[in-house]
Amino acid sequence: MSDKSCTKEEPAYTHRDWSGLLYLQPPKEGGEFVIVDNDFSELASVTPNCGTVVGFTGGTYHGVKSIKRGKRVAIGLWFTHSIANAMDMESYQRRIESVAIQEEQPQYKDEL
Repeated sequence: MSDKSCTKEEPAYTHRDWSGLLYLQPPKEGGEFVIVDNDFSELASVTPNCGTVVGFTGGTYHGVKSIKRGKRVAIGLWFTHSIANAMDMESYQRRIESVAIQEEQPQYKDEL
């Protein structure tokens, strides 16, 4: 945003009350997770290690420093207090199945 504000309003993911990262493979060099204030000054930095979990509130400015060597493998986690935005397991399963079906569809070119 031009005024460097971070508000929990649409179109942001307003239903994400808490977010997190679970590191599966940290980079060999670089890739530190950072939390910054609204002037983008660094407030905290976490060097990722395998099994490290970083949690923060929704609306927190955050990012990752550039990876200089290796690759970063992490799982993003999101949590909500809102029952209306929570996804039940049945809905989640239907969504996963629909994505899998779309990926399995062969892509044919019309041949003349």
